[in-house]
Amino acid sequence: MNRASIAFGIALGLGTGGGLAHAATINGIFQIDGSMTASLNTITWVDNSDAAEMFVIGPPTPTGSFSAVALNSEGTIENLNLTAEPVGIAFADPDFMVLPSPDGNLSVTLTYIYAGTDGQSECAAAPAAGQQCTPLDANGTPGPFDLQNSSSGQTSSASFTFQGVVTDGNPADNSVINGQFSVNFDTPYQSVLAVLATSGSVSNTYSATFSAEGTATPEPSGILLMLGGLLVGAGLFRKRRLTN
Repeated sequence: MNRASIAFGIALGLGTGGGLAHAATINGIFQIDGSMTASLNTITWVDNSDAAEMFVIGPPTPTGSFSAVALNSEGTIENLNLTAEPVGIAFADPDFMVLPSPDGNLSVTLTYIYAGTDGQSECAAAPAAGQQCTPLDANGTPGPFDLQNSSSGQTSSASFTFQGVVTDGNPADNSVINGQFSVNFDTPYQSVLAVLATSGSVSNTYSATFSAEGTATPEPSGILLMLGGLLVGAGLFRKRRLTN
């Protein structure tokens, strides 16, 4: 058994896969706000001036790679349709968000919307403190929203989370980014669901927090080169065995 051959193949893959080394991956935190309208299958956005598909950079001040983005500046955000961007299934929606200047080259490709986890057992229950609910979407499957009544039972909140890739145009800097949108209501969520059932949608202000932790996303070319190196190592190992 020639372990050196295997090691050579692995080293070849890792050595030639330059795309796997990311020295300056994007990192930091920023927050946005605006208003949203949600139906069973869509989410649309406006900024504080009702401009469509826009968001505002809100406090606190962005950190890390986002620190040059000014408070109260505006970027773009695409409306969501859960048919094209399904819950719980990987996809790619480039330029889902584009951050404002001077870092207008920073954009987010949306890749995954997490399904809510609160279940449906308390969705139709009489309002009470601390209840939780994940409404079904238009397809009858768990949607992205987790609803929760407050400790008083008189108000409620909704949230959903997603994952994406943030880029500055240089694939070597790409990083995984996670975001959570939150909405507060001055009624129990049962009242919110009643409005949704009657009018087909609900609208309210939202805030959202995004965190990029500098987790690299390897380029496809780097992955292929690494796999190629591993196959070379495996081939050399097999040839050695056959000749022994």
